[in-house]
Amino acid sequence: RTGFPYEKWRYNEEYPTRVWDHILRRGSNRDKWGFVTHTNDETSQAYYTWMSGNVDGDGRRQLENQNDDANQQGSWWSELSSSLDWIQSRHNNVKTYFIEEDGHCSFGLYYGMQQDGFDEWAGSIFSEDQFGIVGNATSPAIGLFFLSAFLGVALAAGAIRSSHQKDREVHTPGANGSDSLLSSDKSTSQGAVLKADARRAILYSLGFLSRFQSYPITAGYLLTTTLYFWTMILSQGFVHPINNPSLGPGSISLSTFGINNPSLVVYNMQIFRLLTSSFLFSGVLTYLLGIWSVIKCTIPLERDLKDNSLVFLTVTVMIAAGCNLVYAMFGSGASCGTMSLILGWNSFDIAMNKKRGESTCKMMTGTLFLFLLVSLVFPFDSWIMLLSAILLGTIFAKFLLEEEESQRTNASSVSEEDEWLDHAGDDNMSSTNYSIRRRPLFVFSGIYGILFVVLVARLRQPDRLYQNAFYTGCTLLHTDEVGTVMNMVDNDRRRRGLEEGGNDFDYDNMCAEFCVPNIAALGTVFRVYLVVGLQLQKGQCQDLGCEDHLVDKTFSFATYSLDVEIFTQSNNYDDDGGGERM
Repeated sequence: RTGFPYEKWRYNEEYPTRVWDHILRRGSNRDKWGFVTHTNDETSQAYYTWMSGNVDGDGRRQLENQNDDANQQGSWWSELSSSLDWIQSRHNNVKTYFIEEDGHCSFGLYYGMQQDGFDEWAGSIFSEDQFGIVGNATSPAIGLFFLSAFLGVALAAGAIRSSHQKDREVHTPGANGSDSLLSSDKSTSQGAVLKADARRAILYSLGFLSRFQSYPITAGYLLTTTLYFWTMILSQGFVHPINNPSLGPGSISLSTFGINNPSLVVYNMQIFRLLTSSFLFSGVLTYLLGIWSVIKCTIPLERDLKDNSLVFLTVTVMIAAGCNLVYAMFGSGASCGTMSLILGWNSFDIAMNKKRGESTCKMMTGTLFLFLLVSLVFPFDSWIMLLSAILLGTIFAKFLLEEEESQRTNASSVSEEDEWLDHAGDDNMSSTNYSIRRRPLFVFSGIYGILFVVLVARLRQPDRLYQNAFYTGCTLLHTDEVGTVMNMVDNDRRRRGLEEGGNDFDYDNMCAEFCVPNIAALGTVFRVYLVVGLQLQKGQCQDLGCEDHLVDKTFSFATYSLDVEIFTQSNNYDDDGGGERM
């Protein structure tokens, strides 16, 4: 499947080098590779001894002078260096780093991070393209957001412009019934023809945009969020449904696209997240739920306010800004804001219908269902933001709007494109005019300003852990019952290696740390306790004074894998004592 000529190299001592070369040639030159090793690695040398090509009577491969440590180390280092030099001569995207001491590297970066200069070397490998429009974890997709927003604003502005276009006639009838302006008369100058074509194109565009003239703000919002969302999906892909039950990308990708993260807002001054969050869906399921709710509820709401586009826009901005500020003040982790804004619209519509004496039971049931479903099932949509948006929508409908007058409009004036919204069947429709009350608007704006100052001045101190976007997608759990954890390890050799450390080895001074997906965290705590009697607590091993990384272990459950890290206290397990680092 990989296309590697296995039969050609299977018995050749260069087999591993050729496999790596094959992988590098099939991959992109933009992919960066790093190779880290100690200059004297007894574990690697042991494997090298048994795989050297000299086979004894038991079928085991070993060096001619197996007991000659100097010969073993020299041969191992010579062949390793030659292999790396050959790879680097053919691929300029491979870098090496040598730790000038005895030891063996695990898959983590613990030992490398103890060396001066390693962070800079590793940073050059892990660094990402800073200029792509999609962005990365350290350079969010601001360019893509503004491009999507520009197209959405253009659609909304064009729809509003078309609603004010009174003259839709391009032609001026001539004596023979033809179009005198667009006629092909030889007397017509080329400039006049071009001018007429341009005007006709503009009017045709306005004719298309007139489809959205009764809900321009919502149409622009749908275009922006749709472009932004599907670009995220195409560029970032999907993670395991346990990590994101809404069927979307992981926490790092959502952070790249501007999810609301109080820790990044406060400590990294990424204020833009208070805006971009309201245009970001967490996954396909929330996107479909949101689109359905907008079509059924939000578009009819704006149509009722179609002569008051500024009113609807003001309410939208106040709900979006309010729920994001509230979450940044009282929430932790990360949360998208699209479903919050949509539920805020719903609650605003419910309150407006109550004021008019209309039935709201069906809409209230739907809104409550959406709130419970989204807040309980989708971890990247916080109940704090959802509930605050619902409350703000209700409050704004009661205190922010002022009814000016009411009039009735015959349904025949409704465009054919709006029939699918279930309004064309009514003989008459309400067209109540509303205006914004200035005093309540100033009061709410002042409150928002105070909340914003509190965040910028860092009077609010969110958990710094979530500056690392990875941890917003999971809950950190730990336990000091490492003996129970080690009994679950199926690699007996690794467990024996830990247990052979001598009398100074003490499980009581060790800690195991898990990062469990948010949706499974609570169930994991109870399930693990019931099955194996293991008590898991929220937090990190460093809370128990265990900061030295010892070993990693991956547990697999069906299609999902969970990484476990084991830490020890610095005076419990060192290289000079009886233990051996794995």
